[in-house]
Amino acid sequence: NLMDNGEEDPSSPSRYISPSMQLECLQDDGHWRPEAPASVKYLISLYVTFTTLTTVGYGDITMRTTPELIFGIVMMALGASTFAVVVGNMAALLGKLDIRATAFKERMEDLDDFMHQENLPLDLRFRTRAFFEYGYNHSRDIPASIEELSMSLRTEVALHLYNDLITTVPFFRDCGKEFLTEVILRLKAQTLSPGDYLYEAGEYGDSMFFLIKGSVEVVLDDKNGVFAELREGSYFGENCVLGLADHRPVSVRAMTWCNLFCLTQNALEDCIAHHPEAHEHFRRLAYQQTAEKTVSSAVKRLGDMRSGVEADQPAAAQTQDDPLKSSASHHGEEVVGVEPPVVTRALQRTKRGQASMGNKYASNGHAQG
Repeated sequence: NLMDNGEEDPSSPSRYISPSMQLECLQDDGHWRPEAPASVKYLISLYVTFTTLTTVGYGDITMRTTPELIFGIVMMALGASTFAVVVGNMAALLGKLDIRATAFKERMEDLDDFMHQENLPLDLRFRTRAFFEYGYNHSRDIPASIEELSMSLRTEVALHLYNDLITTVPFFRDCGKEFLTEVILRLKAQTLSPGDYLYEAGEYGDSMFFLIKGSVEVVLDDKNGVFAELREGSYFGENCVLGLADHRPVSVRAMTWCNLFCLTQNALEDCIAHHPEAHEHFRRLAYQQTAEKTVSSAVKRLGDMRSGVEADQPAAAQTQDDPLKSSASHHGEEVVGVEPPVVTRALQRTKRGQASMGNKYASNGHAQG
């Protein structure tokens, strides 16, 4: 800070001291203080950087001395590291608490990638996502680990989880607890979105369905708009699961979001084979006037009306609606003696199992003798 004549300007806030040419700065109190060394300058820069990055703010209290600067830098580094570790551990813990949600999220991401790659229409994408989201929010799947529980505890868990099924569907009210538990564990949950067909007329079928939530319509005459609505608590498809028919007589379509349970013929046969005392319940189902039989008779009447044939006597129409009753009354037999094929096969399996056990015990007795 020199003037034109080469002399030092007395009004300048800094000056150089000979012979080392060290720079001094004028302070507010009128004293001259030498310039800080490079190490202190670097420390101050590091302090300002940490203060800015950690967003702690500069505050009313600032570090002035070198020890204070070092202490402030160390504390800000420890605080930021501790905060990052705590937040990271909490995020990992929350992710582990809901493994099912995490798996569903990954599944939906894969689905989105697939739909984007295949360039599906937007409407179809929305319907697909809605289907999976509804199934996730209303899932009733029982984990496989429940099979390891004792029979009594497994029965209590199953009856509690599916209490609405038992109270909503009259079909299950007269079943024993052990048999009901085995049936429940073999049920398969199924979801339908509005407009989806559960099955169509003429399709092969070997299962029956229990409607737990929503409503479906049975298509009697799609051309003329003749439908029958079934609500919660209804069950249908019993003729196929009992082995009385192998093709669907009518089409069933969902009107709203529907939750159903499916019972296959093989599962029912296994349950009856393990619990022979329950066969009477399903034998009665063969000749009870259920929703499917009512709808089937209505379809038959519609066909007769189109052909110009009218049923004059209700008794004759009732006999045609129920072939099992017709066969029993025609031969003078009681309806109690009628057994569906699936019940017959299950009872035969039970008898064969008992016979094999008896032969096994007999052979063991001879061997010991």
